[in-house]
Amino acid sequence: MKKLIVFLIVCFSFSFTLSTAQAQYEQGQIDANLGVGFLSTFYGSGLSQSIPPIGLSVDYGVTDNISVGGYAAYASTKFDTFDDWRYTYTIIGVRGAYHFDLGHEKIDTYGGALLGYNIISFSGDDYFQGTAASAAAFSVFLGGRYRFTENLGAFAELGYGISVLQLGLNVKF
Repeated sequence: MKKLIVFLIVCFSFSFTLSTAQAQYEQGQIDANLGVGFLSTFYGSGLSQSIPPIGLSVDYGVTDNISVGGYAAYASTKFDTFDDWRYTYTIIGVRGAYHFDLGHEKIDTYGGALLGYNIISFSGDDYFQGTAASAAAFSVFLGGRYRFTENLGAFAELGYGISVLQLGLNVKF
């Protein structure tokens, strides 16, 4: 975990020094990302994935380089030995990002942080049900979007949220 955070900070700092022109992001721009996660952060021994991590984020351009928005994600795992026992993970939060310009009009790169709440629920037989270990959630991330058209593209984010890597579709409004 510490190595990932250090790596993201170094990449964020390096990207910041590369940014010498105005970013490809605009004030008032709204972006929605819908993605599937790979390398789930909620996985352990004796658990298997029943629903892969799915995330939705919406960002609003406060300035030409800074966006704020919301994030919601969901994943579910089940016990290998008991099919009716499962954990569900829901993260809800706010996020902010700084957008960098790499000199290509179809590419938007960014880095930022998320602050939210992680709701972990357990369901099983009648004796074991309820919320388990819910807590505050914090994440840093690096991401990029590639636009196929003016309003449709793909995105990738690397960070520590519902998964280490998230890939999916992006819509610009």
